[in-house]
This record gives sequence, C-alpha cells and structure tokens, in this order.
Amino acid sequence: MLAVGCGTPVESTARAPGTNGSRAPGERVQSSPRGPAAHFVLLGYSGHLRVVAFRRADTCPPRPVAVSGKQAIGAGEAVLAVLLKLFSPRAYPPVNVAGAYVLHDVLASERRFPYLVARSECGEAVLRATVFVFTRLPREESVSASVAHGIFYVARIRAGWAIWGAYF
Repeated sequence: MLAVGCGTPVESTARAPGTNGSRAPGERVQSSPRGPAAHFVLLGYSGHLRVVAFRRADTCPPRPVAVSGKQAIGAGEAVLAVLLKLFSPRAYPPVNVAGAYVLHDVLASERRFPYLVARSECGEAVLRATVFVFTRLPREESVSASVAHGIFYVARIRAGWAIWGAYF
C-alpha cells in the first residue's frame, strides 16, 4: 500500500543510547526493536520538514518526538503534501487524489481508534508521537469506499514526519 519504491532513500539518523552520536562511515544503525536498520524513502516536504515512509512495513519510527494538539495539524499537512506517492500503482488502480482533504487529526495518545494497533506494533513511545490522520478522497467514493476514507499513522521524528502505517 505505501509506495516505498519511489523517492530517495534516506539513512536514519538514530544513535545508540549512551553514545556521543558518532559512528563509522557506512555503519548501519539499529533503529527499532522490530526491524533491522531503518531506511526511509523520502516522499517530499511539508513546509521545512521532511516526510518519509519506511522501506519495510514492520519498521517502527526511530527516536519519536511526542506531539501536542497544536502539532497534530502538521501531520495532516504532511499527508496531503505526499498523498499521491502513498499509493502504489501496482497495488491499486491509479488513485485520484484531486480534492483530497483531512477530515480530522487525532492524537494517538488520546486512546481513540485505532490506537490499540499502533501501541501493539511499536509501543507507548511511538504512540505518544503518533497522530492518526483521517483523510477523504471524494473522487474515489464510487471506486473504493475504503480508499476514499483512509487513516494514516504519522509519527513525529527528529527528521520530520514519518508515515508508518495506514488503515483502509
């Protein structure tokens, strides 16, 4: 579902706890308890922040940064900025994102649907950094109701926003 084949790979900037942040050139960085080294795909920019997705579906966002209510708006803007790149042409017929908008942003820490999935996937730290972005694609209503009403899991990380999951 996430178009991980497009964009430019970006290596994670995560550092091992207790280190001074230095590492040897080419050294792989352990970024999550569930995956090997995190490698992102740069999807675009929302303002001055990078918007990335992961190459592997089971990778949790590294070094999450807790978000507050005011920052949740940025997650919605990030999704809209890269929405077309989130759909793989091989997984769906071409998705028409014209007229797409964010219905609402919900902090995952508010413990509303689908927070249980997010917590079981990546834990409490990622949950506190995640915003569920409910989107609507009006031109997809007649094609696929599930695609027309999607929920994206967007976490704030040091590098920007990471789109790490979706529910359709």
